[in-house]
Amino acid sequence: MRPKSVTMFFSCLIVLCTFVFCAVDRTGAQTCTFSVSAAKVMAPVNGLPDPDDPRGASLQPPKINVTASKAECSWSASSGASWIQLLSSGGTGNGYIQYRVMQNTTGTPRTGIMQVAGKTVTIQQDSDSVCKVVSVSPTSVSVREQGAPEEPSDPRGAASAPPAKLTVTTSKRDCRWEALENASWINVLTRRGTGSGYVEYRVLQNASGKPRTGTINVEGKIVTINQEYAGGCSISVSPASVSVAWHGSDSSDPRGAGASVPLKLTLSSSKANCPWTATASAGWIRIMTKGGTGSGTVQYRVLTNKTGTPRTGTIQVAGKTVTVKQEAEPAKGAPAAAGTTKGNCRAAISPTRATVEPKGATGTFKVTTGDDCAWTAKTKTPWIRITSGASSKGSGAVQYTVDENRGAKRKGTITASGKTFSIEQKEVPKRKGGETLEKETKKSVTKQPR
Repeated sequence: MRPKSVTMFFSCLIVLCTFVFCAVDRTGAQTCTFSVSAAKVMAPVNGLPDPDDPRGASLQPPKINVTASKAECSWSASSGASWIQLLSSGGTGNGYIQYRVMQNTTGTPRTGIMQVAGKTVTIQQDSDSVCKVVSVSPTSVSVREQGAPEEPSDPRGAASAPPAKLTVTTSKRDCRWEALENASWINVLTRRGTGSGYVEYRVLQNASGKPRTGTINVEGKIVTINQEYAGGCSISVSPASVSVAWHGSDSSDPRGAGASVPLKLTLSSSKANCPWTATASAGWIRIMTKGGTGSGTVQYRVLTNKTGTPRTGTIQVAGKTVTVKQEAEPAKGAPAAAGTTKGNCRAAISPTRATVEPKGATGTFKVTTGDDCAWTAKTKTPWIRITSGASSKGSGAVQYTVDENRGAKRKGTITASGKTFSIEQKEVPKRKGGETLEKETKKSVTKQPR
């Protein structure tokens, strides 16, 4: 090969290799791409993480997320400001870098940058001379119809339940702020404060007939309060009228007032979240269940009537009126009414006797006694059966059945609460020859001689 040809050959080889290697290098470099978030950060005057944040030591340093096109792509990070401290210098593939922002004591706002995976992240920080409310959280609150705090059934009353809270974060410890509501049904309890803290407030029950919206304004930071209205609530109360013995709901129990069971009203609600309250019109009616939601019961007690005259009071429950009537204490020497003797319940029955046809029958008699007086009904007569009311408490009824009579007239009894109910059953009509049906029946089954 000629020298000139050799020289041209090697020159072409060098150019070819240079092109190939550069192309590979260029291709490899183009395969790694990155994105970061967030590209811009607003830091409070106290720095990040904020030492005045009410969450305290549980706060983690903020971070910038890095997304890489390939897992093997490496990247680095650097800070362009001494007051921005990086906690790591880089990584490979997807990841993040954590950092801290120091407190700004320069007196003027400042801006710094970080270079992360070739991308610029801007940090802007307020000055310590700027005093403002940084945030109020939450920014929106949903409240049920009952209001907030929602504890209508608490026997201590709603006023004793802890109020609701909003968290206020300020740029400086000595920043003063004021909280104002725009609706009468929102009661702000913490009107003013200094530095980061809380706004305590209450929301009243919604009786407007429709949902409503109000706000709390903390130095330009608006918190929206949306309160629902259940609507369509229908609550029934039973019984609508109650009669109570003169001694009330306690004193007839020989174990003492604390041992007896209180009286009850039953509520049936169309919805589980329908609110209700219970109040009494008279001091001698003591409400034990002052409120609740949905279906339930209202417990109450009635005190002894020592006025000498009957009295009437009412209980208002869910807009319904329950009438409570209490009899007067019997005069001394007068016969005691049923169930009115403390520790010694007396009873009366009505009627006291019955006459029954031979074919049998079903009947009922009433037992009148005190509300807390327990009693039983029983019979030793084989052809009389008690079908309901064998035992009860307070006034009630006993139902019985008399079997068919195939013989002569007969008598039997039922004893209820110490009182005797008499039953007389007529004899079966006589056939020709003066024999009863019972005798004819016996004769018809007599064995015939073989």
